[in-house]
Amino acid sequence: MKKAIKNILVFSAAAIMAFGAAACGATNTGSDSTTEPSSGQQGGGTAYTAETEHFAKGTLHEKNVKENESRIFVQQQKSDYKIIVEDNAHAKTAADFLKKQIKAATGCELKSEIYLIGMEDEWTSEDKYIVLNCVDLFEAAELEMPDKDLGASGYYLKTVGNTVFIMSPDRYGYQMGAISFLEQTLGYDMYFEDCVSFDKTGETIPDMEIIEKPDYDYREPSNKSAFNYYYGQGFNISYLNQMYIPVRENVAEGEVATRRPESVHNAYNFLPPERFFASHPKWFYDPYNRSAQQLCYTAHGDEEEYRLMVEEVARWMIVNIDENPEHDAITLTHLDNAAACTCEACKAAVKKYGAISSTIIMFLNDVDDIVQNYLKEQAELNGTKQRKMIILFFAYHATKDSPTVRDSSGEFHPTYDEVVMNKNVGVFVAPIESYYSHSFYEDINLDYGEANNLISWGCLTDNLYLWLYETHFTNYFHPYNSWDSVVETYRFGLENNAVFVWNEGQHNQTSPTCFSILKQYTDAKALIDVNVNYADIEEKFFRNYFGSAYEPMYTFFKELESHLEYVEDNFSAVSGRLNADMAKKEYFGPKLIDHWLELIDDAYAAIEKYRSVDPATYEMLRRHILIESLFPRYFKLMLYPYNYSNDELQAERKAFADDNNYVGNSQERESGGLNMLFASWGF
Repeated sequence: MKKAIKNILVFSAAAIMAFGAAACGATNTGSDSTTEPSSGQQGGGTAYTAETEHFAKGTLHEKNVKENESRIFVQQQKSDYKIIVEDNAHAKTAADFLKKQIKAATGCELKSEIYLIGMEDEWTSEDKYIVLNCVDLFEAAELEMPDKDLGASGYYLKTVGNTVFIMSPDRYGYQMGAISFLEQTLGYDMYFEDCVSFDKTGETIPDMEIIEKPDYDYREPSNKSAFNYYYGQGFNISYLNQMYIPVRENVAEGEVATRRPESVHNAYNFLPPERFFASHPKWFYDPYNRSAQQLCYTAHGDEEEYRLMVEEVARWMIVNIDENPEHDAITLTHLDNAAACTCEACKAAVKKYGAISSTIIMFLNDVDDIVQNYLKEQAELNGTKQRKMIILFFAYHATKDSPTVRDSSGEFHPTYDEVVMNKNVGVFVAPIESYYSHSFYEDINLDYGEANNLISWGCLTDNLYLWLYETHFTNYFHPYNSWDSVVETYRFGLENNAVFVWNEGQHNQTSPTCFSILKQYTDAKALIDVNVNYADIEEKFFRNYFGSAYEPMYTFFKELESHLEYVEDNFSAVSGRLNADMAKKEYFGPKLIDHWLELIDDAYAAIEKYRSVDPATYEMLRRHILIESLFPRYFKLMLYPYNYSNDELQAERKAFADDNNYVGNSQERESGGLNMLFASWGF
């Protein structure tokens, strides 16, 4: 059993409403552990078997905050503060975000100005500024950046007199610093695109010195998100092409590309067989067999062909890097099939290193040498800091397994130096066979899933990128019990050198059901600080997202969670892996579904008081309840249609279709539209 089935806890219905403002605690302290997490490259590791909770060490979340009643911010919808912002797009976006949220919380619209040279000469600590990354003003205050690694999205927030400084060494830190200011000053939090809470009045700005590095530098929302939604939750990319350079096809001068730019499955964008196979056949496995279209990363053992292949890939990589100055990662990822080259040189590599992925590592290490040397030369030529560029490949299908790193005693450490990745080479692992209803620390994932493979990959690189999963892609209306296991899995990833996680959910669905919105809220918190308390996240989400409907909706959720644990423990076909067929009568009886629909009705009744006095809040809460009603309604329609009369059945089907259209849902599954289901029903 995964864990003991929880008792259903019923709390007071005095919920904290989503747009309310209330006094909150004055002090928020954090800690900075000086113990660095061990790298497999330096010390190795041992397989985990304990089922106790784990906490990451070496994270950076120093938060020293104390209320200051004399630093007045907003009173009676007025403020003397203005935002002074560095003249770049990312800082301006953070400034606009600050202005929007401050106005939503207080009714006051702050002014903002672009920093102009000379402002630092006139600055005093009495100036009421919120400064976004203006270095000259920062130095005028006699401040220095902390001597700590802030990564790609860390920030330093410091009050000096009346001025607030939000500084970051990288573009993603502006966003995190802005969110941190709002959290400490206004009690800001975002649960969904239409649901933001402010637990403080914003009348004063506290004394603050915050040094924070999010535990994962790069964070992508699991579900489909509008810009304000994903930005406001702390996600810094909304789709993979924002993070990885979309590599365009390597065509000869004057020729027209036939492949679109891609950041995934893009090997043939680097080396199109139509252009290169005739002159360099050893670069390919079988370019014209659709199920075996892959590159050969040893060039069939031909040293001269291998050298030319490395040089051509590096050349085209540099072209794309120069064309995309905002990115700091590029991928060479194999085609989306299960094939891998079986030439004698590749078979010899598998025999020696234990996996075909070894050939890609050695190939990309050689490509990286050329790319990094070019970037170094460009930096020296321009007198700038060398540009960061990570080169990644997929561990997926045939390349899923890492080269051998585990010895007979169970210790993990590199066996061969040549398959340890360069400093700027990494791997994007997609452990699709894992049991996501359990954390990666649990035996089921260590013994039967893919957790030990992640440990192995973490021994070979400091750039482990994870593509995880959190929904049944074969049917979006089937609930998947991965709510409370994910925080531990994120801790596991961080401990094994992961720097990025995309926990893929209903990425093409606007308002996913099955409490998927809770999953994204959890991701937003846990990817920033993996040591958060999941129980607190869950409680806060339900109280704010459902407001006065908290009690019936929380009861529904906890019953669903416990029931899914029961199904997993008692039916072998539901093991905790993805895409189990949940729509079976033995799993969900009609009385249980009707009981949950009764709780939905109780939730609607609990918000009825807002219908006339606060229509906006009423409609927001009604929409939230409606989204979660879709799953049990779908199951009743699919499993028990005979419980309705013909007229009732058609009316329920029509209402289900209308409600999905209302919340913007178009998918029954990842690759199947709801329009096909609705057409089968006659509309």
